[in-house]
Amino acid sequence: MCHSAIGGTADPWLKLDLQQDVAVAYVMVFNRDTNQDRLGHYTISWATDAAPNTWTVCAEQTAPATAGPFAAACPYVARHIRVQLPGANRILNL
Repeated sequence: MCHSAIGGTADPWLKLDLQQDVAVAYVMVFNRDTNQDRLGHYTISWATDAAPNTWTVCAEQTAPATAGPFAAACPYVARHIRVQLPGANRILNL
């Protein structure tokens, strides 16, 4: 489970470090079983080992208030994958 600050924060994110550059086909986002409306609009980005602070958005979606999973095509070679909720007062709760 991932949870950002109670009361919300600006642009909360979760980053996965895959330990090396790997070929990624899809990113699956599983919503939690309560407060499912919190996910809403989100982005999925990737970065490589050579440029870990250069993020490229591969998906931008708005999730319905269900558990998912939600699949996003992200056919890139990446070391880092980030799920981010853009906007103020957002709560990342996966």
